[in-house]
Amino acid sequence: GSPRRLCEVFLECDCDTGEPPVLDPTLELLSWAASKDGFRLGAVEVLVGIARAILAGVQELEAGPATGTASSSQASTSSAGPWVTAKSQRCAVQHQVALFNRNSEAWWREALKSSDVNQAARFILDNRAALDGTQVGTFMSKH
Repeated sequence: GSPRRLCEVFLECDCDTGEPPVLDPTLELLSWAASKDGFRLGAVEVLVGIARAILAGVQELEAGPATGTASSSQASTSSAGPWVTAKSQRCAVQHQVALFNRNSEAWWREALKSSDVNQAARFILDNRAALDGTQVGTFMSKH
């Protein structure tokens, strides 16, 4: 793939502490192979290629119109790929989960301001594995 795609996989999966690493097992295997005489040259070449591709992808993502306007900043963000949007959405959900787990009533007050009851119910259903069971029980008993 392209340097940008490898960079996106790296930034999306391996830099997110909440997600399992994607490249980590591959890099570990290549590191092991680099320690073996028969595989050393090929494994080191692949490791260097991966590092260069990630660096090139990061540089490509950082490069953009240098006009400094808000619209150029937005264009640069949107050209960074759909992973930026997905990452932003995941961060928003993680924030809502943390808020619910701290205080379900405070979450409920905020949820009613920005969404309807059906969306709040959908949030609880979709994120039930990440939500504190005690908080869910307390919340459900009140509402």
